[in-house]
Amino acid sequence: MGRCRPLTTYCFMQTDGSQEAHPPSSELFGLQRTLDFFKDRRAMAVSQISKEIWLEVCNFVGSRYIADDMAAIIVRRIG
Repeated sequence: MGRCRPLTTYCFMQTDGSQEAHPPSSELFGLQRTLDFFKDRRAMAVSQISKEIWLEVCNFVGSRYIADDMAAIIVRRIG
């Protein structure tokens, strides 16, 4: 009989600041970009994911100043 791998479940909550972030003449960072970002990094520690999303949004906007609030809560349950 094969071994079962533990099931990993995430809860990702955030304010709208990252989704609505945008450079002066471009589209919003958006929900899909946020989901793709999270999906590509789900193996990382949640503390690292929260730092990386902030950096990703800043890089997208082209500034470390984001006009709106950005807060996220990421919970990972294993097992």
